[in-house]
Amino acid sequence: MFLRKYLPIISVFSASVLFMILLNVCANKMNTRDNAFIRHFPPHIVSNFKFADIGYNSYYIAGITNNSIYLGNLTAPAYFLVTSRSLEDTHHFHLEVPAGLHLAVDYVRALFNYPDIYLVDKQTRTVLHTKLPSLAISDKYELNPIFLEDIKPISVNSFVCKIYDTSLHQSIISRDSKYVHPYHPVIPVLEKQLDGHFCTDGELLISPENSTMTYVYHYRNQFLCMDTNAQILFKGRTIDTNRIAKIELDTIRLSATYSKYTFKKPPLMVNRISCVYKDKLFINSGLLANNEDKTDFQQSSVIDMYDLKKGNYLYSFYLPDFRGNKIRQFQVFEGGVTALYDRYITTYSLPIY
Repeated sequence: MFLRKYLPIISVFSASVLFMILLNVCANKMNTRDNAFIRHFPPHIVSNFKFADIGYNSYYIAGITNNSIYLGNLTAPAYFLVTSRSLEDTHHFHLEVPAGLHLAVDYVRALFNYPDIYLVDKQTRTVLHTKLPSLAISDKYELNPIFLEDIKPISVNSFVCKIYDTSLHQSIISRDSKYVHPYHPVIPVLEKQLDGHFCTDGELLISPENSTMTYVYHYRNQFLCMDTNAQILFKGRTIDTNRIAKIELDTIRLSATYSKYTFKKPPLMVNRISCVYKDKLFINSGLLANNEDKTDFQQSSVIDMYDLKKGNYLYSFYLPDFRGNKIRQFQVFEGGVTALYDRYITTYSLPIY
């Protein structure tokens, strides 16, 4: 009787687990096939490994200064953990959010442009701002874009935003400000290949030292270098050969008037996660090069480095997996790189040639 009662539930659960396993197998096969490019690996470029247990995997890198690494927390948006670059000293602080202000915790991210800190609620488009060492919120205002996907500060009161434009049916890059109506380029910077959302998906990066922005597509071998007005300076190519996003989508109808897209099968992830430091771009690629050992690739995260002045590829290096985990975020700084693995923060020495 017990088995007969719960057999359908057990069968559905087992089928779901098997489906997820098959998706992962397919994704791994796609990423380790012959991809028709090679990488250059200088010897012993990453060294002096250090790590610290930060207790939770909800931390993310919010910003880095000359001496410290600031970590935000997905589950406690006003809480920050600060560690020295050596990972030997830590302290924490809370921003003083005005009483009665309710934030959608799942949608709040900290934006860091030292000494300015912003808390952005992407659901309500509310921005809270303070300037360290003050922990009290000094400004509160709302941004204009309705469908806000990503946002980065470019000055105290100005932001560059990635939004979904319902009239164009695609994601676009725009500027927004505390005082001025949003600026939209006449011609969309992001190039639509398929649906306009998934095919343009990527990572928006800011280089304050050079007053430039970089957009790295996830599913194609391209990155854009722009000025802070979202005007393209040049279009660069990553070293692989995937010029068109290899994604297949399925439509899920939620009501008579509303549908959403989802992946029909795992997409080919070209550029997984990225960061910029001064005039260099660092991309954690999802693809195996022809001259790489498959085991080395599967047990590490490969980082490709590009020159943001010329757009050319420079060289690559590995960040090894740590305690069975791959990097989930990384950031290069002067003389080193920090990376997060599950609940651990790590640093390496990294000379930049």
